[in-house]
Amino acid sequence: MKLFASGVNTLAAAVLTTAIVVPLIKDPMTLVIEYHPIWYIVGIGLHIAGQVALRFGLRSEE
Repeated sequence: MKLFASGVNTLAAAVLTTAIVVPLIKDPMTLVIEYHPIWYIVGIGLHIAGQVALRFGLRSEE
């Protein structure tokens, strides 16, 4: 479970970094003109999925 959560969190970081860096390399004004919030939503959603997997997958056994 920890490996899955770590992988999803790393994927989220890669998506968010790519969503910011690629438009800046392409053309700095592109980030302002062509704002694509879907990639930010996908990145944040993946991060939340990893956190949820840790929260519910690693419950202490009673």
